[in-house]
Amino acid sequence: MELIKQVINDLIDANISLEAPLLKTKVLATRINNQELLSWVNQELTGYPENIVPAYRIYTCSIIGAYNTLDKEYKGIQIPTEGLDTSIRDELKYFKFNQGVSSLESIIKEPGSGILERELTAELIKVIEANMKSYMNMSILDLYDCRLRTAPNVINQLLSIVKSRLLDFMLELENKFGIKAEIETLKTNNQIITNMVTNNITNNGDGNVTNTGNDSKLKAKINIKKLNKQSLREGLLSNKVSEEDINELLSIVDKEEITNPDNFGKPINSWISKMYNKALNGSWDVASGAAGGILTTIISQYYGL
Repeated sequence: MELIKQVINDLIDANISLEAPLLKTKVLATRINNQELLSWVNQELTGYPENIVPAYRIYTCSIIGAYNTLDKEYKGIQIPTEGLDTSIRDELKYFKFNQGVSSLESIIKEPGSGILERELTAELIKVIEANMKSYMNMSILDLYDCRLRTAPNVINQLLSIVKSRLLDFMLELENKFGIKAEIETLKTNNQIITNMVTNNITNNGDGNVTNTGNDSKLKAKINIKKLNKQSLREGLLSNKVSEEDINELLSIVDKEEITNPDNFGKPINSWISKMYNKALNGSWDVASGAAGGILTTIISQYYGL
């Protein structure tokens, strides 16, 4: 099979769009019937659900807005979030890129793309406005514009991560089965390939958390029993999550009944976002690129998803 060679050649050619090797990987995943690889490729091509994106697609951002007071107008001002509900503040900390790679590549090619912005909903702006009135002790304040802002170079970093992970996987596939591996050989070794996808690309196993590679500070293999809080606690402890953060999650799962692996709900998503921020600032001793995958897998296992 020449697909492995073609994908590798496309990935190391800086002039070829990342969409090309991803499309060829989709063909490969379909032919060998590997759902783990196919799911990841499809989401990289067409985009992720807005509320669930991999950790490598989440970046810190600023909140910029414009507002009127009784006698003055302010534009391009950093908007305060002190006093907001913790879950809302966590939501405003991060810029999540859920678009497919083709859309992301188009963004960075646009002339004058010096900043990236995302408008907030009218409902959320009203909540922020009410908080600003209280925080600034002003009864008259009209917040008419509010958006998340980050630099465009993060897209280059994101695309580089996707390219690097896919290349690592293809090189391991080549090393394990040869550059011209037959489809039937790959089909026969589907579980091995799934493990390779987990280790190189998703950091998100089926029934296990396996986190290895250059961007990892730990190697763990954990099985979380469905709706077993002690098992959940042990899995989190094994991944160096603090007792305080574990207790917070345990109090949340008591109140949340999750049936959709693509939507944990706001409380759990906010907790995951907080933990990702801890990975970024070093207060949780785990690589930031692996943080989201570890927590998503553990929580999915707990709910039996």
